[in-house]
Amino acid sequence: MMKILLILIIVKVCHSFHHDLAHEGWEKQGHVCYGAKGKQYGHFKVTREGALTGVMLEHVSGAITCKGNPDNYWTCRGHWNKYIWTFITDNANNVIFPTSSTYTPGKIENKRYIVKGYHGKSPRLAYLDLGSEVYVLKGQELRIWYFEDLVNFYSSDNSGRHCVNVYVRYDQCQTGF
Repeated sequence: MMKILLILIIVKVCHSFHHDLAHEGWEKQGHVCYGAKGKQYGHFKVTREGALTGVMLEHVSGAITCKGNPDNYWTCRGHWNKYIWTFITDNANNVIFPTSSTYTPGKIENKRYIVKGYHGKSPRLAYLDLGSEVYVLKGQELRIWYFEDLVNFYSSDNSGRHCVNVYVRYDQCQTGF
């Protein structure tokens, strides 16, 4: 009975901890810049091994422009646009964030998505998916892409370079049970 109670307490503490989107629990990985065309992805290497549950990008400088629209951090259209076009991939360009629960893989037109509470000029963009963590090894490369550059789709009218601080979040409840 005591063992079951202890497990329930651990689950409750971990569940509460995961919903904290403040910087607590986020580990800084470095400063990265990426472009809008010409395969100008940004890359970083994770600093430790573990089950990755989130990536947060924090605007530092620069912006992305396309189709003559105003500069944006995470999208093509004006800052009011609710669609985000920034993706995190592995070194083979497989999309890690957003997860397929956030956007619809398939048609190119479906490669934009909504992150509730964020828009093209949000100072931060946080991906947090507790149900689809990805196991990473220390030193594994992850990439930041502007979508049109990733798939080379309508990227000829893109310009700009965006620099961000990168944070990652690991599953805090890995207990070894």
